[in-house]
Amino acid sequence: MLGKYSPTVDSAYYKNQDWFKKYSNNNIYDPEGYDSYGYNKDGVDRAGNKELDYTQVCKCCGQTAPFFITPYMDVVEQWSYDGIKPIKV
Repeated sequence: MLGKYSPTVDSAYYKNQDWFKKYSNNNIYDPEGYDSYGYNKDGVDRAGNKELDYTQVCKCCGQTAPFFITPYMDVVEQWSYDGIKPIKV
């Protein structure tokens, strides 16, 4: 899931599209302080990164866009879903 979503929530959404609604009890933030995109009020995800840490500038057009780049994939591989919330593996 690229875009605004943190790679720390990728596995959770893949396994259960409604995980956040249930875990957050329909609040803006879950009990750990993260929103549905996986970021806290300061824009930092569970891995300690901001959204822009997962983007790079496209060499052909100069725009910033998400790509399957190493930082994103490294974090995806470190996070899973335990049936309730994202967990570090």
